[in-house]
Amino acid sequence: GQAFAADGRVQLQSNVASMVLDPTKGTVSPTGTVRVRGADGRAVHMVVNIMGRARNCSPGSAMPGYPAC
Repeated sequence: GQAFAADGRVQLQSNVASMVLDPTKGTVSPTGTVRVRGADGRAVHMVVNIMGRARNCSPGSAMPGYPAC
């Protein structure tokens, strides 16, 4: 994967305010996406599903090494 510049600005966004992990059911609620975007427009999204599995992707494959969202 690639990295954002150490001296660059990044923006962190999410479509949910919080996620709750249920240890008895092994689930996450609600599901959500956390987005990290660099000043140059490149971004990586972490998509968390109901089973707590996370996958990373990049919109339009802008970040080499990440699949397209």
